[in-house]
Amino acid sequence: MKKILPGALIGLLIGLLLIPLLLIMLLSFFSYYKYLQVVPTAFSLANWQQLLTQNRLFWTGLINSLVIATATAIGATIVGLMTGRALTRYRFRGQKLLLLLLSLPLFIPSIALFIGVHLMMIQLALINTYLGVILAQMIISIPYATTISMAFFAGIPRDIEDLARTLGCSNKKLFLKVMAPLLLPGILLSLSICFVLSFSEYFSVFLVGGGRIITLSMVMFPFLSNSDYGNGAAISLVFLGVNLAVFIGADVVIRKKVKGRPYLYE
Repeated sequence: MKKILPGALIGLLIGLLLIPLLLIMLLSFFSYYKYLQVVPTAFSLANWQQLLTQNRLFWTGLINSLVIATATAIGATIVGLMTGRALTRYRFRGQKLLLLLLSLPLFIPSIALFIGVHLMMIQLALINTYLGVILAQMIISIPYATTISMAFFAGIPRDIEDLARTLGCSNKKLFLKVMAPLLLPGILLSLSICFVLSFSEYFSVFLVGGGRIITLSMVMFPFLSNSDYGNGAAISLVFLGVNLAVFIGADVVIRKKVKGRPYLYE
């Protein structure tokens, strides 16, 4: 009985996740499908044809989303690595306050946060620019990157760094030859999460980009607001495909590098 309950619970959770995905797939491939209809009718690729060949904003939004998400992930991961190392390797006054400030973007409502960011970008002349959008999205990505970096730095003994320096290793070689291979799973995990956060972001792009920078989320929103669920479902599957590709690719690389060892080192 104890073994059956966890299995049933896992099956129920998987079902709850797969049912909405199945509905999205049906909406994208059938021109007529309503809720409670068991078997959809009128199979058609019209939604995909219109999206891939007739909607120019789709490709513009997809390319912009990929570029912005990649730049955001790289920038946030670099900042997260430096911050995570400082918070785990050193003890200084105001350390707990810094941790609190880093986590504030996760608790402040997006409207309040990005209105302030919008005013700051106007003063810095970064409004309606790609750099402004990237910096705005890094604000909500850096807390995740920092937390991941802290976890992996905490799992790597400081004696390794001290030993490398004792043997004459420079700071550059220390990072490239010693720390980077050990931190690689954490770096890839941080890149993946920050990429997904940025790729799915809408409000910051709309506010800071001023409607001039088109991303995939901005292309999808009008379809959903106008109840065009067919095209909206097709774009949703593209969202899902890109996110899954990022996580699966990162997982494949990590497993090849660690070769079955745990991600965190003890």
